Amino acid sequence: MGQKGGEAIASALAINTKLKMLWIGRNKIGEKATALICEALKTNTNLKSLLYEDMRFSSKEITISFAELIKTNKNITELDIGRNDIKGSNLKIIMEAIKTNSAITNLSLSIQNRNSINLC
Repeated sequence: MGQKGGEAIASALAINTKLKMLWIGRNKIGEKATALICEALKTNTNLKSLLYEDMRFSSKEITISFAELIKTNKNITELDIGRNDIKGSNLKIIMEAIKTNSAITNLSLSIQNRNSINLC
């Protein structure tokens, strides 16, 4: 899909009023497009299911953008961020955001690096 495709999706999500589920996993859309998608989804009140697996959270900035989305959008009930190999402080940022969102009832963190998971 690439960055341009990710940017196009972000633009569409900002105005879409029908979409209930978004599976954008396994795409190399780049950090700029990921940040734009996170920003667009903050105000999207229709999306219930976000499947964002295998996207590789590589930077602190993207992790923070995603955490802000989780904190802000209280309509998402299903979140799949498995296969992202979220580690250390990035994992802690995501977990802290999830704690603030009681709407999330289904969460997948599958196949994370076991050595990086310490939620205590």
